[in-house]
Amino acid sequence: MINILKILVGLILFASCNEKESIDANTYFLSYIDKVPDTNLKTSDSLTVIQEKIILKYNLGVYIPKYFKSIIETKDEEAFIFYNSLDSSLILAKCFDFNDTILKQIERSTKYDSPIYGPDYNDLSEFQHFKLCERIITDLLIGPFYFGGTLYDLLGAENIMHQNFIPKSKKYQFGEFSILYDKDKYLFIISLHNGYSEDPNDKARWQAFRFNYRK
Repeated sequence: MINILKILVGLILFASCNEKESIDANTYFLSYIDKVPDTNLKTSDSLTVIQEKIILKYNLGVYIPKYFKSIIETKDEEAFIFYNSLDSSLILAKCFDFNDTILKQIERSTKYDSPIYGPDYNDLSEFQHFKLCERIITDLLIGPFYFGGTLYDLLGAENIMHQNFIPKSKKYQFGEFSILYDKDKYLFIISLHNGYSEDPNDKARWQAFRFNYRK
């Protein structure tokens, strides 16, 4: 009987480890679009030790906006998932290593001479990681992407791309996909909501994630 119990415990642990290993670390953080709201989810008013290490690793500036809670994720502890139960807003973000392959994908996505979007724009059609995420969050194509702008420049990245989209999930009316990147890293930020207003004296949600070069 003891041996049988040991085998059963081993199988459970093995299955648990495999479940954690089997997730796609590039897109798993987006699964929370369908998981919230859920009273069983663990939330916190502060970031975890792992998240703080990611902030240091990539030199980010991150804060949890007012009325948001940080969802504690155990399968992908490097992701940032913030949920506001008052207005049903969700912010999903994760930072990744940048490389020449990704840069070439972004550069190949540049289009020219569009009668609608102008002589020079980018639809990120060759950016493979982005396209994986796009299929998860919307039934439509997101693009073309805008570059920076007065407010977005405050986020501190060398390159900033952003565009609104219609979410696939019926829980949300509006979505925005933002990408910050430099030669070392890129940050995906997906904001989903049904419209909102914020006190200008509070830290704005759109600044919750920044590239921070202050040492």
